Amino acid sequence: MKKEIMRRFSLKFGIAMLTFVVGVGATTGWYLFRPRFSRAVEEENIMEAVFRYQIAEERSPEGKGVIFLSVAQDMDPSDDFMRRLAEMPVVRKISQANKRGDGVTDKQT
Repeated sequence: MKKEIMRRFSLKFGIAMLTFVVGVGATTGWYLFRPRFSRAVEEENIMEAVFRYQIAEERSPEGKGVIFLSVAQDMDPSDDFMRRLAEMPVVRKISQANKRGDGVTDKQT
């Protein structure tokens, strides 16, 4: 009888340990391989979408003109961010413009 009780205890203990090990393994695997989101990257994704929409709305029909971007009050976007808009030749940083009154002019022209 004592052997039978020990055998049942061993079986239950083994099942409990196996459940624990599988649970810890699954949790650890999820933690290590979960998708990581960066707030800064997500903010840049949103800024890019907004800028692309605004550029499409403001662009002249002839395709002329330059659009200067700033991410805060007269603060340039990062070089990495500007690379996202590299296919748009009319987009430049705000530091490449001269501010005059309510508008800006291109320093190059």
